Amino acid sequence: MDFGGAHTKIKLKVLADYLQFYVRALKNQNYHLVYIDAFAGTGDMMITASPESELFSGPPETGTYEGSVRRALALPFHSYWLAERNRARFTRLQQNLSDLPTEHRDRIRLHCGDSDQVLRDWASEIRGKIDGKDVRAVVFLDPFGMSLSYDTMKAIGDTKRADVWFLVPTGMGPQRRAKLEIKSKREFNDRITRMLGTQNGKRLGIQKAARRCSMAAPIQFFTEPPTLTRWRIIFLTV
Repeated sequence: MDFGGAHTKIKLKVLADYLQFYVRALKNQNYHLVYIDAFAGTGDMMITASPESELFSGPPETGTYEGSVRRALALPFHSYWLAERNRARFTRLQQNLSDLPTEHRDRIRLHCGDSDQVLRDWASEIRGKIDGKDVRAVVFLDPFGMSLSYDTMKAIGDTKRADVWFLVPTGMGPQRRAKLEIKSKREFNDRITRMLGTQNGKRLGIQKAARRCSMAAPIQFFTEPPTLTRWRIIFLTV
């Protein structure tokens, strides 16, 4: 089971509303509609309270809620392409989907592995036709840390057939990953460059995290602020 705070419930509600409007707008068009979730998790979500949420909005509702996958499956997309890298979460996802009717399960594609790579493969498929129809897709990306590359995001954007929801990890995500697994400042810089497609990363709140890394040799850190336009230009709608 995946865990989140009160903000997660709001995020899932906004996503579900958007998906409903999306399929309604395109239901009479000659498109094959695909929902893509590259960080599908287990399919459900445990909402937990936090001191911060109680401070600003009072005690939130807690409990188990349908995750992004379950909410998308309730809507009439023609295909659902789901990826999850963690083997335990993937197994739980398979179990959670086993109660669906056979005709519904047949429209689900499951992948256990690197989301960054499979998204590039799926971007190629979006360019083509499925069952003789052009493809239109909603791609929901809620990654952990810096697991997606700019090149992958650009590949999706270049299809000009996808609406992309990308929750960009600009602060705590890079700091968390730096503290846990990145051993040198050079490696940290390389990770940020891979994610942004540029070496302009100083204003993302990552300099402090980089100082936590072991320093084998002095390395010049990023000196220019990033331009998030590099992200915005690839968020193309249908």
